[in-house]
Amino acid sequence: KVNIFNFITGVLADLEDGLNKKDIHVSFLKSNEEVNINIDKTYFSKCLINILDNAIKHSPKHGTITVDIKSFDSNLLIRIKDQGVGFHKKFDINNIQPFDLIEHFDQNVGLGLYLSNLIVNAHGGTIENGNNKTGGAFIKISIPIWNELISNYISNIPFYYLLIRQTTSMNYKITISTNKREGLYD
Repeated sequence: KVNIFNFITGVLADLEDGLNKKDIHVSFLKSNEEVNINIDKTYFSKCLINILDNAIKHSPKHGTITVDIKSFDSNLLIRIKDQGVGFHKKFDINNIQPFDLIEHFDQNVGLGLYLSNLIVNAHGGTIENGNNKTGGAFIKISIPIWNELISNYISNIPFYYLLIRQTTSMNYKITISTNKREGLYD
């Protein structure tokens, strides 16, 4: 089990250069209750890095990123808010396709949030995005706080393999699989 507050603090330490470069403050909102959760540390770290890196990129200098951590109804809730430009009105993290630039404010190809969605889903969770009423964007993650039996079962399931191939100058084929052979040889 991982203490989620300590885990997110560690992820933020990996992003310290970007935070310092823009003099961005990180504000933690959390209950006094310690929340420990079974997660795949490697993949969940990548998920949070993708989300927090986007928040850093789109936040103004001297801005604030807020990380709100709560447990509710046997779920861990993580809400990450920034003060940037917000998401395009048509952007929905659950319906994005990688390399689809139509719903992006920049030329980012969209793989980071796409993969974050897959990682959260692989943990049995959900992810949402939206815009704050006062400006900026938010990502909300909800993950079940599973018991040991379920966690041990899930940790033995192979995670997705991802293969990206360029088929033409503007088209890519993406294969995502839980089967190593299929993912690597498709």
